[in-house]
Amino acid sequence: LGFRKDSVIHNTYPNIQAPKIMENGKFGESGFYSLSEMVAGKQLRFLSAQENISSMPSLFSAMNEIHTSEFSSCDLLNREDWKSILKKYTEYGYDKVEATFFDDNRYKQLLAVFDKQIQMTLPSSYLLHGDFGRTNIFSENGKITGIIDWSEAMVGDFLWDLAWIAFWPTKIDFVSKYYEFNKNNSNLDMSNFEERLSLYTLVIGIHTLLFAGGIRKDEETYNEAVERTNKFVL
Repeated sequence: LGFRKDSVIHNTYPNIQAPKIMENGKFGESGFYSLSEMVAGKQLRFLSAQENISSMPSLFSAMNEIHTSEFSSCDLLNREDWKSILKKYTEYGYDKVEATFFDDNRYKQLLAVFDKQIQMTLPSSYLLHGDFGRTNIFSENGKITGIIDWSEAMVGDFLWDLAWIAFWPTKIDFVSKYYEFNKNNSNLDMSNFEERLSLYTLVIGIHTLLFAGGIRKDEETYNEAVERTNKFVL
């Protein structure tokens, strides 16, 4: 689908800060590009910790706008069984792993933990961005100004997006601030908050190990993901 979802999100949900797409295209056999209107500000990854904290109320409001939007008429969204989607994240790229630094025993240990945790009941009827990392979110003066790259937009548990934005930064507490912001929000199912977030952190960690050890062969990113997942195997 390339970046077709970006155009659909912009046209379908005017309250979501997805910039207008000027051109979508393809290069090579499997590459895609998308040109959007310029948005003000910087990616969250380039903001200081304090600037990220100042942006949180606007960020959480933007997330809630996404997660409580009606999605029934949007036919490009991935609507597979939510647990099946999560399982695919823990397997994708395993056949391409060749890097010598990839620890297959660690991967199988983490997969065993996943098989146990995935048994819990998970809400799965929310619109998700799907790749809600800090490179895809722009802010200026404490306000979210744009959210890009909707290629992974799907239907599932809204805490997946929180897990993505909280996975990498170590000095910014997105999780507890988000919980305080939404703990009484009747439009979001906040039950088993910690357990669900732990599961999604695990899935993102496993996926990153596979991606860094296979497709990218990026040992630095791999080692960072190992640090994030240590708590699941110790």
